[in-house]
Amino acid sequence: MKRAFLLLVVSLSGCATTTITGFTDPDYRSKSYKNFVVVTPNLNLEYSSLLQGKVCSAIQAKNASCVRGLDLFPPTRTFDNASIIQKLTENKIDGYLLLTYGGGSTQSQQVGTLAYGSATVFANTISAYGSSTPVMSFSRSDGYGVVLIDTQSYNKAWVGGTRTQAQGLANITDDVFTGSLADQIAYELQRAGHL
Repeated sequence: MKRAFLLLVVSLSGCATTTITGFTDPDYRSKSYKNFVVVTPNLNLEYSSLLQGKVCSAIQAKNASCVRGLDLFPPTRTFDNASIIQKLTENKIDGYLLLTYGGGSTQSQQVGTLAYGSATVFANTISAYGSSTPVMSFSRSDGYGVVLIDTQSYNKAWVGGTRTQAQGLANITDDVFTGSLADQIAYELQRAGHL
């Protein structure tokens, strides 16, 4: 019984794993950035807001400043290159972090069935009832390209490819996925000397 309860708790707790392969341009090795903006083009507003917020929180936890791209560049306005550069300069942004969705997959599979039944006898009449519920397994995998652009030169300082994956219904939520991705991005940037 204790094992079944522990298995249920582990399967319902949100946990996803993110791996990142990154590369720092030799000219930017150990260059530290203090003020970031996180931009997520071509994602819906709800997911962009969640992802940008999580990445900024993870960067701020590493003692750097961060602003969401949605706040710096409101999606209700159009920005040309000159106005983007002006906004970055006004806000002293030195690290432009671009996250581009690279694709993903979600799968569900029936792994079993829970069956329930009951029967009653009254005089010479037998009544029976039965039902079954499928037991499903869920998995999800997402990939992103991550680019850190140095706003002094507008060159790529660091690039990374990510893969976030998880199994279990509670583990494949957007909140769990963005949290895992954000924490790993901040960790990799710090490891590369950029935070």
